[in-house]
Amino acid sequence: MKKYLPILRNSPFFKGLTDNEILSILHC
Repeated sequence: MKKYLPILRNSPFFKGLTDNEILSILHC
């Protein structure tokens, strides 16, 4: 899943979130 972080971080939905915040959202 971590390999998608750069892509997700650039998406409008995850804009401004940190890696940890993105991961916590995805693991819900």
